[in-house]
Amino acid sequence: MSRSRIRVGSERISLGFCPDQIGVVRQKTGWKNRKQPPERGVIDVPQATIMEGWKPGLDIVGRWLEEYAITNVCAALTLSNRFVRFALVPWSPKVNRSDEEAALTRARFESQYGDMTDWTVRLDPGRYGEARIACAIETAFLDSLRSLFTAHRIACHAVQPYFVASWNRWCRQFGQTDGLFAIAESHTVVMASIKAGCWQSLRAVHSAEDAQSLHVLLERETLLQGFIGVPQIRIHASSLRGADISAWPKQMRLLEPEGAASETALAMALSGDAA
Repeated sequence: MSRSRIRVGSERISLGFCPDQIGVVRQKTGWKNRKQPPERGVIDVPQATIMEGWKPGLDIVGRWLEEYAITNVCAALTLSNRFVRFALVPWSPKVNRSDEEAALTRARFESQYGDMTDWTVRLDPGRYGEARIACAIETAFLDSLRSLFTAHRIACHAVQPYFVASWNRWCRQFGQTDGLFAIAESHTVVMASIKAGCWQSLRAVHSAEDAQSLHVLLERETLLQGFIGVPQIRIHASSLRGADISAWPKQMRLLEPEGAASETALAMALSGDAA
């Protein structure tokens, strides 16, 4: 990657933030660069620091920005589901104001995770009368990210969990069909069940990402959510390929990773680049 200083508005960057890797996509903007392919790369996070959470990865992003003198660009960041907490907030006709909605959402999180004082919670707008997905990210991470980008004069237009980015890409495959949607990465599997086009359940579990473990996990989830038989199941796991799932039932379909990227962090960065 070039080390030359970037002109204002001449480039955008997209980052995929995993515990063990940072995926990077750099794309020149403007009419003259419309056919120029983006530069892609993956930066490893030292194994010895992975258990320290998001801080080592953010330090690496900071050093990368310094090394390539990146400033005055737009950015998007897609965050591993490992760093996110999820909740499904039921519809309540008694909640009419934004403060009541925020209180209901935080109460939902606290019933699942306990004290959420140090977390920033966001609720998807959703549709009237239906349950909605809510996400929570550590406030310290968001504050540190904001400070880092501000120091480099980087305008971040999106920070989203990988589950959200993936659903936005593949949701049209469901329509009004009942089924299960799952994302497996960083030893975390987020599973959501959909019935008649509406969210019915949402939960994240720790799991291995090999074909056999995921097969068992997904079949168990369909039973827990009251499906009769094996419903339509769509799973994105960048660690798997078609040959890995040859023994799966035909109702289970593997969603291919972004841009044929085998590294999860790079697939995340590509999903943010397409947003």
